[in-house]
Amino acid sequence: MFFLKHYLYRQHLHKPAIHLFLHHFFRLVGTGLLGIFGPIYIYSIFTSIEVVIAYSVVVYGIVTITQPLVMQVINRIGFKISMQLSIGLLMVFFGSLYMMGVTEYASVWLVVAAVLVALVIMMYWVPYHTDFALLTEGRSRGKNLALLTGLIMIMSIITPTVSSWVITYGGFKWLFGSIVILLVISGWYLREIPQIEEEYSLSYWDAYLQMLQPENRKVVLAYIADGMQTIIGGVIWPLFIFFLFENDFVAVGYITSLVVMVSVVIRLVFGEYVDKMSKSKLAKVSSAFHALGWVFKGLVQTPFEVFAAGTYHDLTSSATRISVDSLMYERTAHKGHYADEYSVLREISLSLGRTLILLIALLLVGFVDINALFWLAAVASLFIGLL
Repeated sequence: MFFLKHYLYRQHLHKPAIHLFLHHFFRLVGTGLLGIFGPIYIYSIFTSIEVVIAYSVVVYGIVTITQPLVMQVINRIGFKISMQLSIGLLMVFFGSLYMMGVTEYASVWLVVAAVLVALVIMMYWVPYHTDFALLTEGRSRGKNLALLTGLIMIMSIITPTVSSWVITYGGFKWLFGSIVILLVISGWYLREIPQIEEEYSLSYWDAYLQMLQPENRKVVLAYIADGMQTIIGGVIWPLFIFFLFENDFVAVGYITSLVVMVSVVIRLVFGEYVDKMSKSKLAKVSSAFHALGWVFKGLVQTPFEVFAAGTYHDLTSSATRISVDSLMYERTAHKGHYADEYSVLREISLSLGRTLILLIALLLVGFVDINALFWLAAVASLFIGLL
């Protein structure tokens, strides 16, 4: 812990930014322990792909419809308290996942979990993205973002394998307990983050009308597309490799760790140059290569092909993610007083994209193999370059 904090100080980050980094690092490491096994856990209880997809539709449908309403609550309590409450709700969420697996009312707890995680998304991400944009400097934001994501990816080499061992030998209850401990540590670092004086100024309907403004149309479409392809990667891809590895948790953990290990170094190196490049042009080029990765995943039939396609896709994702996220933080920071309004626009667009493609997947999954859904993600990825 001390060495990580000392390293961040050497990157010339000031104290509030460092504590935001540390908070987010432990939060993502904690939630990353479930990570790829989240959809698999729900499938293991209900043995239905449709239920897994429908659960995600409910989550992101709620976010799409109610994010502007939640912003009115955040106006009253402030960004810092909103993030703190979201950590508490996230702990309760993992408790609901545990209850889902040990009671006969699994469907009830599934609904509770969906509502809780939707609240967490709405109360956390807009304040976090706004704080990150305002607490980091523009000339080094890409490097800082690459540093944070790189540290998380280094942990991501370990977490899938560790999670698979815990699940196999101790069960999901031990996994959920470990996650809660990391969330407590994450919440501790929120104490040192200043209260950002931002007030969300749009009405409920104005939030959606902003999406139709000519100057926002390309950005909205790009974020809708990004939401589409990321949710396919978060929900459908884990199920696909779980089936391919014949329900072997440890094999899924090993292959996921191996893919991340191969690509993590390139992602760290890439961040050194992203601040010197046109992020808009980089987003266009990298999104095209990223779309090709989805095509490769759609052709996967063997474990080796999972590794090859996964590695290529993770590398292209590194370029796309850093360029797109850096561009997003730059635009958020440039909005000044309207930074949170821009963040809300982004979150609604992402959630709308996720909801739409999951509804399409729900209609198609009974008629096509699930890897055919990767072709939809490939098409969506091409539109990310509109940023």
